[in-house]
Amino acid sequence: MEREQEELIRADLATAASKLDTAELLQREGKAADSISRSYYAVFHAATALMRAEGLKPTSHRGLKTLLGLHFAKPGLIATDLAKSFERLQEQRENSDYDNFVSYDADDSAKALADAKAFVVAARALVTGKFGVRLE
Repeated sequence: MEREQEELIRADLATAASKLDTAELLQREGKAADSISRSYYAVFHAATALMRAEGLKPTSHRGLKTLLGLHFAKPGLIATDLAKSFERLQEQRENSDYDNFVSYDADDSAKALADAKAFVVAARALVTGKFGVRLE
C-alpha cells in the first residue's frame, strides 16, 4: 500500500474518532439529533477508511453503503449488524438534519453512539489487521 493512501486512511480514522468525541459531547449536552448526526459521520469516515484500504472509491453515501455490504459484510469481514447500523444511522442523520417533525431522545442518541463506536472499533481492527496499516 502506498504511503499517501495510508496517510489518508489514518486521517479518515482520526476524523471518525473526532466525530465520536463530538457526538459524545452533544449527547451529554442533551442534543440528541446533533449527536446522532455526528455518530453517523464517525461511521461514514471509518467506512471511507475501509474503502480506501480495499482500493474502492465510492462516489456517494449510498455507494459507500452498497460497497460496504458487498465487500465487507457479505464476505464476513465486518458483522452484518454493523453494516446495517451504517444504513440506520444514515437514515437517522438525514431525519435529524432535514425533517423538522422527527425528534430523537437521549436513548436514541445513546444507541447511535454505541453503534458508531462499535463500527469504528471494527474498522480500525480491519485496517490494521487485514490491510496492515499502522495507525500510531
